[in-house]
Amino acid sequence: MERFKQTALGAVLAVASLGLAGTAHAGVFTIDDSQLELSTIAVGEQQVDRITGGYEELLTLDADGSFDASAYWNVGQYFLGGTSVSNRLGSSGDDADLFYGLYAVFESSGTYDADAGQFTGTSGSIALYLDPNLDTTFGFNTGDAADGVALGGTDDDILVGWSDMFDRGDGRFEPGADDIGSFALLFNEWMLTDEGRQFFTDPDPFYMNVRVTGQFDFIEGFEEVDERTTFEVVGSADSRWSEAEVPEPAMLLLLGTGLVMLGFIAMRRRRETGLDA
Repeated sequence: MERFKQTALGAVLAVASLGLAGTAHAGVFTIDDSQLELSTIAVGEQQVDRITGGYEELLTLDADGSFDASAYWNVGQYFLGGTSVSNRLGSSGDDADLFYGLYAVFESSGTYDADAGQFTGTSGSIALYLDPNLDTTFGFNTGDAADGVALGGTDDDILVGWSDMFDRGDGRFEPGADDIGSFALLFNEWMLTDEGRQFFTDPDPFYMNVRVTGQFDFIEGFEEVDERTTFEVVGSADSRWSEAEVPEPAMLLLLGTGLVMLGFIAMRRRRETGLDA
């Protein structure tokens, strides 16, 4: 019995090591604002592991249980290990030529469970842009999220990277609570443009996964959905890039069960071999 406990413990530790090996730790990357004429006095190369900022979103819920979401997100800060990193993001005024903008447009569609307040994303995309002259305007094409974001003043904007390889997404939604809700979107096959590689300079090749996580700070006009209804959402979001993803809990359970069974079989074989001897 003791040997079985040791074998089971070893299997559990093995599963834990598999989980750690696959964990999506935020990858450290380097940005360089001295390229692409972004700033007259650049900060230069900076190591970063997270970018963050505020977003505005249209969330359209349909009575059939589907949803569409479109958002624009203005990056306001870079972080490394929880510490703010120097930047030239998003200022204006007499010294506006020192600064630049960085923004993203992202969208998602899927299904929702109104009773549970849960969302499951099934498709989506994200695109990240530089705004050298801080003159981009933001809005929405219509009052329906499915019609997307409307941008103006984009003639000088620079596409940095994008992905339309949507892996998965989920969220929760409870407008009456202090914590209104949150979401997470995972995209694969992140692609940098040529200009993007001048801004995101390391690693090369760059990370392939990008995870956007956020929280809802305010929802305008929420009510019970008995037809297609759109809500205005304001919140904050982070983006992190990485190579590996955390295995799903069900997969970890399956791996754990399999390893425990293998350990049990190995123990039985050793016992049988001892008896035969």
